[in-house]
This record gives sequence, structure tokens and C-alpha cells, in this order.
Amino acid sequence: MRTRKDRSTPVPAHAFNPEYLELLLRRDEPVTGAEADASGPWHLEPHPQGDGWAVLRQGESLAKGSAPLRCSRRETPPASPPR
Repeated sequence: MRTRKDRSTPVPAHAFNPEYLELLLRRDEPVTGAEADASGPWHLEPHPQGDGWAVLRQGESLAKGSAPLRCSRRETPPASPPR
């Protein structure tokens, strides 16, 4: 174990090994927090006033008091975007 007197044991510059850092670099993640926030997943619920649809994050619900990101006044829900 390294002590102040014995500096023969090398100490890494950080806590992560190079293989793990390389793995993180190859992951496909959003570049920014805003992009991550907007990427979803989303779902639709009928708007409580009966005039369209509420767009909510997965796990959120109007019944739980969650505020929708957007509301649509369409009579039918919009088609899901292709994946």
C-alpha cells in the first residue's frame, strides 16, 4: 500500500480502468441533458377535458397529477413515430 514515505506503488490518475473508459466512449448516449430529456419514452392519455390527448413521460399520469409536456386537440391519437 502506498504511504507518504513509500512512493513505489503506482497510483492511477482516476478510479476507472482504461477498458471501462473505452466502453463508455463507445456507448450511444445523448450528447446533452436537453437531448436526453426530450428523447422519451413518451405515452398518450386522453385529455381530461375531452378535447384531445396529453403527452406524458413513461411512468407519469394525469391521475397522479403529472403535468403533460404537450396537449394535442386531435380527435384521434397521432401515429407513433417509426423506430
